[in-house]
Amino acid sequence: MVGFLHGIFKESPKVVVPRKSGYITDAAVMESHRRGGLGKRLLAAAEKWYSLHGADDIYLAAAVRNDIGLGFWTSQGFESITVSMWKPLKVAKSPAKPAVRRRRK
Repeated sequence: MVGFLHGIFKESPKVVVPRKSGYITDAAVMESHRRGGLGKRLLAAAEKWYSLHGADDIYLAAAVRNDIGLGFWTSQGFESITVSMWKPLKVAKSPAKPAVRRRRK
């Protein structure tokens, strides 16, 4: 395999404007096969499939430091509409068990 694109459908919650969106969860093309049009063909197939199945739009997430991926998606008409933020959590220590008090007799 030299490339793939995987996607799912997501529907907006009922409290907002109803939309059926295609969501590209993962996509990759091996470095040795880039710049040959494979990514464009994979995306074109996904766009056609989503369109035939009633999607209103397509969205995806790309790593902010992935300049190659961001460049590709931007060149295909995608634009940034949100910013995802991340924060690692420190592993919480389990709370100490309360000392058992014995009643004096």
